[in-house]
Amino acid sequence: MAQAGKLTLHITGAGAVTCVGFDLASTTAAIEAGIDGFQETQYVDSMGQPLIGAPIPAEDPEEDARGVFSGGLGRPAKFVAMAIEESLEKAGIELNDAVEAYLICVLPEFSPDDSLMQLVLAESRSRLGCDLFGDRHKIATGGAVAMGRALEFSKSWLGERPQGVVVISAFDTWLNVARINQGLGQQRFLDSDKSDGLIPGEAASAIVLQSGPIRGHRPNLEILGVGTDSENIDLQANRLCTGVGLAQAAKKALSQSDLQAHEMRRRLANITGEEYFFSESSYAWSRVLRTPLPPEYRYQLISSSIGEVGSGFGPLILGYALQSCLDFSRSNEHVLIQLSSAGPARCAIVGTVNLNQSEADVHEGRKNA
Repeated sequence: MAQAGKLTLHITGAGAVTCVGFDLASTTAAIEAGIDGFQETQYVDSMGQPLIGAPIPAEDPEEDARGVFSGGLGRPAKFVAMAIEESLEKAGIELNDAVEAYLICVLPEFSPDDSLMQLVLAESRSRLGCDLFGDRHKIATGGAVAMGRALEFSKSWLGERPQGVVVISAFDTWLNVARINQGLGQQRFLDSDKSDGLIPGEAASAIVLQSGPIRGHRPNLEILGVGTDSENIDLQANRLCTGVGLAQAAKKALSQSDLQAHEMRRRLANITGEEYFFSESSYAWSRVLRTPLPPEYRYQLISSSIGEVGSGFGPLILGYALQSCLDFSRSNEHVLIQLSSAGPARCAIVGTVNLNQSEADVHEGRKNA
């Protein structure tokens, strides 16, 4: 039995459904190209002007701006199952009942019950052609920052089952009446009366986790460190966030990885257009960074293409980190991912992208062609 404390986690596959793509490759290409899925919605701001949103496209054009919940839980369950199927396919997992797989569903912050998860399980059975997860599943709550707990659970579970597989999936949407009213009441949207707000969006996402070493040297994102902490205030406190909790989370993740901040080639964040989170991110990074960064360092906000997708950011941002490196042959690239929330919880994840030599050669050949 592998020792959980010594275990390395590897993301070997990922999938997504967003406003800019029905798979992760399309979503990644759109983000890299600076393409967004923003459009006017049926919702209006305090001035009576249409709110800009980032809905997943619907089969019926008249439903495009309503959000996926316009037809109940069926559509989001289908999108999550699509992301799960894509992630398993990319990871090369055999789809049969003999595979010991565990599913973690990161729920929308507004939906604490398991109604969506039960539909996701049913839809997944239909799409995969087998009962891959059986009774091996659980719910994670708390939004995107729940990824910290989900990864720690995955490490423990895989430590006892070295040949097992963990799938972490998520779905969230801001495009429903309850969330729109909440956002309007808290003045959080980018609208005709506010220039530093968020754009409400929605997304489904999934990642596949396996323990190392990875058989066949499959391209993967190796999780080197996970840190969690809390701020002493939340968004509604109407006070400046100093980034202490986020900085502590990043320091913990870096310490576990035996890497330092200046060794990161990329930093990814789930923040959107709100000044509160921009300030927090800046303050937190200044508390961590002590040495100049490499010339190729990049700081990216994928919300500039897909808007605020809440819990959906968790698996999506990790999958994007891997997929973008595959697309551009960026091997051995260290990445720091920071996850914030409207509450006090914060999470940071440090990983490195490993491409096998043959995969790197293929991409190098494409670039030189």
